[in-house]
Amino acid sequence: MNKNLLILLLFSFVVSSFGQTYNPLQVKYTEAWTDAEVNAMVAKIKVETLRTTKMDVLINETKLKPEGFNAAQTAKILTAFDFSRDKAEAIKTIDEKILGMTTKEVITVLNQAAFPSDKLAILQEMRFCITDDENKYDILNAIPAQKYKAEAKVILDQVRKPRSFIYGTVRSKEVIFVVDLSGSMEATFTANTGKSYSRLDFVKMELEKAIQSLEADSYFNIIFFESNIRIWKPAMQPATEANINSAVSFFSSYAPAGATNIYDALEAAYAYNRAKTIYFLTDGMPTAGKKTDVEMILKDVVRWNATRNIVIHTTAFLSGDYLGDNKPQSRDLMKRLAISTNGVYRSIE
Repeated sequence: MNKNLLILLLFSFVVSSFGQTYNPLQVKYTEAWTDAEVNAMVAKIKVETLRTTKMDVLINETKLKPEGFNAAQTAKILTAFDFSRDKAEAIKTIDEKILGMTTKEVITVLNQAAFPSDKLAILQEMRFCITDDENKYDILNAIPAQKYKAEAKVILDQVRKPRSFIYGTVRSKEVIFVVDLSGSMEATFTANTGKSYSRLDFVKMELEKAIQSLEADSYFNIIFFESNIRIWKPAMQPATEANINSAVSFFSSYAPAGATNIYDALEAAYAYNRAKTIYFLTDGMPTAGKKTDVEMILKDVVRWNATRNIVIHTTAFLSGDYLGDNKPQSRDLMKRLAISTNGVYRSIE
């Protein structure tokens, strides 16, 4: 027997025997498309007969709301497309809005395809949606025939880090991460795995995932804000291993403190002429900085963006409770900021 095939068979046995005992980390997204909205969109797509027209409907419909799609909704959307290449293209189209999928949920989508080659085409696009990379090789159980399992394993080997719950898979080549460091980020919560985190510690973990998954030809920078602004580097840096390690060291020792200087953090991010995308996260409302009025802040972002066209993806990270939290207002601010720049909005509690 071929040595590589023997290794794959043994590996598949181990996965099938032990992979299912792992309880994958998950988060609670409090705002997303409703199932009724997704069903209505799918109905509109199915009415069309041409693949190009179907894709146009998908593109136009997903622009209507900044929220993302959960795993079941993603699977539902793919049922509107008959062929594997169209399903794969649909995944690429909505990628930034996919909130993440466990390996079991990916398998559910793969089961929509009848032929192994179709399953591989879908997996090729869906591989970076996986949030529990510890279980990723369980997907091999959904691929028939050892030849196709071997090809699937090559695809899964490319998944270096699990998809970030906060940042998804960062596709932008020129990105700035802006993160709240204010005192309320010390609020704690217990995840579904039983492990406790502070808001800041969880965000640090997710930020590390995101920057470690950047493509080698990407440029990035990191801005933390509390009463003041803390910037990693004066210029955006290439996503080399050395720079990624430097960035992690930059924020690893930070602790929550101070107020919430949202305006100055946004202004600092817009100062980088190279920036094309900003990922902005907060758990609060503006309480410090040059401007604290929400309407004035949003107005300035629109003014800045008239010549920059930067996309801002936002997250209201509200897990746990903190005295002084105003979660509805925090969600509203992040949603409006995303809408004003055609970004994606996440709310996590």
